Amino acid sequence: MEIYCKQCGQKLKQGQGFCTHCGAAVENSEPVGPETPSPSRRLKSFSGKGISKKSKIILSISVIVLAAAFFAYKIAESNHKPSKLVDHFNKTVEQGNAKELANLFNSGQTEMKVDEEGAKQFIQYLKKNPDEYTSMIKKLRNDARLLENGVEVVKPEDEPFVSIEKSDKKWNLIDQYKIVPHPFFIKVTVNRNHSLLYIDNKKMGYIEKDKERTFGPFLPSEHTVKAFYEGKYANVSDKKELDPKTDATDHNLYADLDLTGDHVTIYSDYDDAVVYVNGKSTGKRVGDIDEFGPVETDGSTKISAKLKLPAGTFKSNEVAIHEPDQEVDLHFDNLPLAEDADDMDSFTDSTNTANELEDVLMSHYAYISSHEYEKAFDLFSARQKQKRNYDDWVNGIKDNYQNDVDSFSVVYSDSNRATVSFHLTSYDSKETGTLKQEWEGTWGMVKEGDQWKLDSPAIKKINSEVIE
Repeated sequence: MEIYCKQCGQKLKQGQGFCTHCGAAVENSEPVGPETPSPSRRLKSFSGKGISKKSKIILSISVIVLAAAFFAYKIAESNHKPSKLVDHFNKTVEQGNAKELANLFNSGQTEMKVDEEGAKQFIQYLKKNPDEYTSMIKKLRNDARLLENGVEVVKPEDEPFVSIEKSDKKWNLIDQYKIVPHPFFIKVTVNRNHSLLYIDNKKMGYIEKDKERTFGPFLPSEHTVKAFYEGKYANVSDKKELDPKTDATDHNLYADLDLTGDHVTIYSDYDDAVVYVNGKSTGKRVGDIDEFGPVETDGSTKISAKLKLPAGTFKSNEVAIHEPDQEVDLHFDNLPLAEDADDMDSFTDSTNTANELEDVLMSHYAYISSHEYEKAFDLFSARQKQKRNYDDWVNGIKDNYQNDVDSFSVVYSDSNRATVSFHLTSYDSKETGTLKQEWEGTWGMVKEGDQWKLDSPAIKKINSEVIE
């Protein structure tokens, strides 16, 4: 065992009495080496002063918070499982809770705003079609299982009414999911200008002839589309019930509404006679009419004709309309005979001129009503065309959809010039309703080639009002 000098640390030999290096006496010849602390000293050194009470509290709170956060995370993760969302959707529908269903749909998408009424219609549709509902829930549950197992759900070509999809993460940690309704759009066409449209009893505004309009988006459910046409002699309506299960193509529902109405055929022994309905002139001659309508067929519509002769104006028999496609035969009895050929020629020329003038005026306003603007513009004289810009003229009348010429008379005529007086009621479509206006005055007319043209107007407005 080695020993060392306690003064200088010099290594000593066994039994040496003093240090040969520093001269110090060696009292005990015990070995000297690195000091090894006793067990009690080691324990005291480890313990030191010990952990403070405050540190112990902080440590305990940290452990509790971490544990609570972990359990909260697991609970939130469980509550946001796709299968739980499908269960909630299923329960909402079965309970008929339209308000909660609307909230559920709106929280999952922004493409359309679902209101409570729309959600109610959707619930009613599913309950009316239990096979569709069962199939939908079955697919949602299957897709939910796939999502929970980390499998991506592939959208089918035939997109379902609703689907379950991944949403944004909650707290940037937890996967969230949403129930997404796939909207439908309704495409509507009509065969009458200025037809008023309703979808599910909601007024959608006016729609024009052969111009398809698209409305939506709508939830997948049955939808009722109605159109109304207010004709001069009859009101016509048509309705279509649309089912997304049977009537949809690529999530579009189509409604082609027929507003033709009931028509009649008119005959007379005088083609130049002007047709009247319920005592008012139509502005059309018998010879110009193939079919006439739409008309009411309940007996309230009565048709007659008037024929202008030098000896006066004569009225035909009157026929009440009781059925569609009715044939109306108008005849004139006991007409005066011309005393000689000259009188007959004068009578014929006068009648033809008056009819030609009336036909030009009536046709002009009828073309405006049907939006055949080029035809209407072509009935102006060359001088009148030069004074008007076609596009500006069209912009000023594009809201018009109906013109009723209530009265007409020839004030003056010769072989090249004429003046006619008339009274007109016009109807224009405005955002606040229909603008009804009454006009009266004269048109000076000139003959260009073999056709009369509208040349110089002197017309004033005598009344104006907005109606529903």
